[in-house]
Amino acid sequence: MNKQFETLDEVEIVQLAKDGDEKAFEFIVKKYQNKVANLIFKIIGDASIVEDLTQEVFLRVIESLKEYKFGSALYTWIYRITVNICIDEIRRRQRSRAYSLSDVLSQNPKAEPSHSHVEKTVEQKEMREIIEEAISKLPPEYKTALILREFEDLPYEEIARVLKIRVGTVKSRIFRARKLLAEHLKEYKDLLK
Repeated sequence: MNKQFETLDEVEIVQLAKDGDEKAFEFIVKKYQNKVANLIFKIIGDASIVEDLTQEVFLRVIESLKEYKFGSALYTWIYRITVNICIDEIRRRQRSRAYSLSDVLSQNPKAEPSHSHVEKTVEQKEMREIIEEAISKLPPEYKTALILREFEDLPYEEIARVLKIRVGTVKSRIFRARKLLAEHLKEYKDLLK
């Protein structure tokens, strides 16, 4: 990262970016792009579109930076944009992904997998697929709150800022998401032990 910006605080860097300093904006992108990409992957679950959606997030950030009022941390503001783009993508897709044995075997094409290794890999893939499918069935607002809490490990207050809702609403959505998830997974309880 550019050392000239490491000594500045976030407000100064954002102000420089708002004033058109490309290096300041590049610094912001480099600082947050991995976090944004990880969040996108956790919400969407499709690695093939992470890069495109990450670019979309930062295009939206650059377009909206003039409107950023320093009312929340930059990280919270960027996460809010990321979550909104992910919700839009979920709504566009509304389809499930399927995995085949050839997908599992192609993950490590050089290795000659043993029968038990292939069987274990398939079982793990099936369990992950079951859980991902159950999570994908959650309403977007429940899914997003749950992912921010369980996978991003954000505190309730931060989630409330990202989603622009009250902390009580965050807790309620997460509670309902967990309940719905448990209902979706109850037929697989023996598999998931």
